[in-house]
Amino acid sequence: MKFLNNSFFLISIFFFNISVSFSQQTIFNNGSGDNLWSTESNWSLGVPNSSNAVAVIKSDIIIVDGNFQVAQLKLPSLNQGGLKDVTLTNSNEGRLTITGQGVNQPVQMNRNGQNLIFNLPVIFDSNENIIGNWRFNSGNQSMTFAKEYSLIINDDIEFTAINTTSEIHFNGKILGEGNLIFGAKSDAFFGPFFDGYQFEGKIIIEGGNTSNDNVTLTANLLDDGTFLKEAVGKIIVNESGSTININGTNILKGNIIITSTHNLNLNINKNQSSVGTLSIGSGTLSIVVDNSVSSISFADNSGADWGSGSIEIFGVSQKELRFGLNSYGLSNDQLNQILVDGDSVFLDSDGFLGITIKDKKGSAINYSTPQWSKKVKSVNPFWHYSWNKDLKDERPSNIEYVPMFWGKGGVTDSEIFRIKELADSGLIKNVLTFNEPDLMSQSNLSVDEVISLWHKFEEIGVPLGSPAVAGINNGWLDEFMAKAEENNLRVDFICLHLYKRNDPQLFLDDIDYIYQTYNKPIWITEMSVVDFNATSIEDNQYTPEQILENLKVLLPELYKRDFLKRFTWFSGTENSPNYPRLVSSVLYDSSGELTILGEYYSSFKPNPLLIDSDGDGVTDDLDECPDTPSGLTVDATGCSDSQKDSDGDGVTDDLDKCPDTPSGLTVDATGCSDPLNFENISSVEKVYPNPISSNRLNVVLKNIDEVENLYFISSNGNRYDPINIQQNGRNLIINISNIKGGIYFLRIYTKNELLGVRVRILK
Repeated sequence: MKFLNNSFFLISIFFFNISVSFSQQTIFNNGSGDNLWSTESNWSLGVPNSSNAVAVIKSDIIIVDGNFQVAQLKLPSLNQGGLKDVTLTNSNEGRLTITGQGVNQPVQMNRNGQNLIFNLPVIFDSNENIIGNWRFNSGNQSMTFAKEYSLIINDDIEFTAINTTSEIHFNGKILGEGNLIFGAKSDAFFGPFFDGYQFEGKIIIEGGNTSNDNVTLTANLLDDGTFLKEAVGKIIVNESGSTININGTNILKGNIIITSTHNLNLNINKNQSSVGTLSIGSGTLSIVVDNSVSSISFADNSGADWGSGSIEIFGVSQKELRFGLNSYGLSNDQLNQILVDGDSVFLDSDGFLGITIKDKKGSAINYSTPQWSKKVKSVNPFWHYSWNKDLKDERPSNIEYVPMFWGKGGVTDSEIFRIKELADSGLIKNVLTFNEPDLMSQSNLSVDEVISLWHKFEEIGVPLGSPAVAGINNGWLDEFMAKAEENNLRVDFICLHLYKRNDPQLFLDDIDYIYQTYNKPIWITEMSVVDFNATSIEDNQYTPEQILENLKVLLPELYKRDFLKRFTWFSGTENSPNYPRLVSSVLYDSSGELTILGEYYSSFKPNPLLIDSDGDGVTDDLDECPDTPSGLTVDATGCSDSQKDSDGDGVTDDLDKCPDTPSGLTVDATGCSDPLNFENISSVEKVYPNPISSNRLNVVLKNIDEVENLYFISSNGNRYDPINIQQNGRNLIINISNIKGGIYFLRIYTKNELLGVRVRILK
């Protein structure tokens, strides 16, 4: 019985302690004094400065004039006297430590549309080593950590919202080793002056999985800032459906880890020089690259764990995205996990991601042909060859070049080695072999000669095409394929030359026959309608219009045959002996311009990386303004100033006097706005008195700079113009007799910059 009595006594003490802890909830009621945290009369139930104290805030401005700690900051609902806008600032270098001790929500906001601004250093440090749930308990709320101040995270902080999505703004430094966690319905904005260089913790995305819970992280740092620290910095994605926007140059320097089956959308809108490694588990990373981006460099990822996941990349061109500094920056398995705009990829010798073109239409133009490069590009092909092995510098970009070993004289050890090096670097992905070996006027080779050289081609390590015979019924191809099989030689696809009368079915019959015979993929490397009896241009029996009707039937049929991988229409040259027989089939006229056949061939299944519909010099795949009127100067995105709205405020760049307006702000006809929380005092020496109870406000600028405009913005966004402004050098005298009491942002537009100063008027 004595034991029971003692137990009852201990339990009583326990409950008593709980009640004592609960009684430490104190209310900041904006009493006498200067809103100082240490002024006892400003608190209804005593001054909170202990690890388990709860501070209920009912004042719009709070001055922390020393180093204080509380368990919780609670901003009440409207019914409980909560204010819409609350700002914590400091004096005497004061800082506030939030412990979260004994509470579930170290920061709790309860009024709809409530805004909490920390204009002082904040530390989250829990003796209980808890995850601090900083909670938005109503809708459309925001929390801001101001410029020049730090958030020190010694224990994990999780931001969550229970109603509509709320915002967190980071504009200063983050330090510490605790993790920054974003739960459901929380969007975070990392402002121009955010600094994560000393942050040792991780950014973790826990919200998402449903459209209502998705998390968006937007990094708007100044160029070369640190959103994610190199090597140490990590973003861990534990839920699907979230998005990360990278809007500053060279700010993404750490690693991204996607766990389990989750997915992430990563939008890269500026060049990045030192992105870390990726880990994607069995999920999907979708990388969308803005048209203005020209360079993204990831670290060597060959040793990173990509699991069974996949990476989808949209909007990137050749030579824009790289992994490491050479072709070994990704493993072969990793390359197979990447798709760029739906196409497979490879790495070149410098580690750049190349795109394997999978479409069929090609071009066959000899290097000796005048304007050969222009002619190749003009038909919008996906691949081309020139009966040659040289990779010319002037070759059109975004078109795969396929080399050919035309005759046996080119099959030397040095040439094999050179082509192999190009293949290893990703510049060569297929190889063509001997041209019409069954003709004395062409490569003129026996089957046995070709078989004896074939092992050299196999050393290159890319798919090999058979010799392209002039006739499919003369037995040469049959003999070659039989001996290749007998000697266990690799022939990856069959190359055909087809010259027929103007009947599409004749072409299709031969194609189908070859496939049924050998059951291998087919490339048609030469194809054209020919009048075998023509001896002059004038007596060719076909007209271009007749052959055009053939093409309109033939080309769609070629695309229906999956086994037919590639084809190219042969356009004869004027100096060729065969020109009279081919003259009606040519794609180019004597001046190098497209004929009616050329126009149709160019427009049929065009390479989207080559099309320039509005003729502004920017291809459609890069052109954000595809209907630019003729004669206008455009940028790299194909847009003139009259077509662009760089800051997305609804005012085109040619009219926009404020081209860097932050997202979401209302602007006038000149594209200028007044962001409520904008502050810039870099060129302000003094503002006095502040707070002000008189009608005369004085501002001293650091430099003599002509003031072009000046007005006040209230907390609800209304503009107020003072009665009078006088400027004498650096000194401004402002008559505010017409402006009632409240908190305002003073906007000062000088010739050189926009200044913003918080002013409190006491009337």
